[in-house]
Amino acid sequence: MIEDLTRAEYEALLRQDFAIFAARCFHELNPQAELAMNWHLEVIAAKATATAWTVLTSTPTALTQSSTTALRERESLYSVRSC
Repeated sequence: MIEDLTRAEYEALLRQDFAIFAARCFHELNPQAELAMNWHLEVIAAKATATAWTVLTSTPTALTQSSTTALRERESLYSVRSC
């Protein structure tokens, strides 16, 4: 089935289905080994996808505020103060 897809369709599938993306990554990193895809890997991929979707669809204001706060905290840790 995947063999019948165009390159653009395959790339879209990799962006939409984390389990297929993970399988592709496994193949790239371990070309000699075969991934034994099982139900628990699909559940983990589904949970990761749901979590990522929740984060990506959160209100931009909340994300911006938390990012700004984290950046300020990081800057204060590494700032050099003159004596």
